[in-house]
Amino acid sequence: MAKRFPLMPLLRMRETAEQKAAQELARARERAARERAREVRATQSLGDHEFDQLLTETQWRSALASRASLQGLLAESKAARELAEHEADVTHAHWAVAKQQVAGVEKLRDRHEEREAVEEAKAEQNVLDELGAQAHMRRNLTRSPEVPDGD
Repeated sequence: MAKRFPLMPLLRMRETAEQKAAQELARARERAARERAREVRATQSLGDHEFDQLLTETQWRSALASRASLQGLLAESKAARELAEHEADVTHAHWAVAKQQVAGVEKLRDRHEEREAVEEAKAEQNVLDELGAQAHMRRNLTRSPEVPDGD
């Protein structure tokens, strides 16, 4: 019977940590995508803003204030996107470390399973050898020995 892999609790713990890191990475990438989309919308809003056909100074000042507000929104969106992308990069690094830790213990588990398979095969071969030897002995004992004539 094969021995249980002694580091299985560690492997399960690391797999759980890797899954959690993968989920956090997915959330961070989703946040970064939302912030990129927000920045694109702010850029488009600023690009769509026009000063043409303004009739009064009040309208012109209002348009100028609106444009300044849109520029502020764009700057805020850009900063939020950069922060979200940085957080996604950091989260990716954490996930990569967690995945590497799982891979290390998985290699140990695989080697353990290989050793156990070899040991199991050796034990099986020993049983087969023993059965073969016993069968050979029975065949030899059941044969009548030929006694040479002394004449």
